[in-house]
Amino acid sequence: MRNTVIILLFILVCFANEESYIDSSKIRNPSLAWKLSIIPGLGQMYNNSYLKAFGFSSAQYFSIVRFSELKKDNRIGLRNTYAWWIFGLCVWNMMDAY
Repeated sequence: MRNTVIILLFILVCFANEESYIDSSKIRNPSLAWKLSIIPGLGQMYNNSYLKAFGFSSAQYFSIVRFSELKKDNRIGLRNTYAWWIFGLCVWNMMDAY
């Protein structure tokens, strides 16, 4: 079993390098994608990843709405958790777009 997995991995590595591979950083400007990603999902839209853009913007919207609801209810522990979620999603969004 172990030998089969090693052989399979070796074959996959050998054929993974395609001739038609195009480096996306040569086509798109990574620094522009990073700057656009300050607005959730816009950097992913620039990179033609529309499903990711929808996911990031939806998650960010949900976190912000939940944060404001918990702030009104004065539930500090959960409010802080969603504040960290907002920050984490922002950073993840920027790193993914770059």
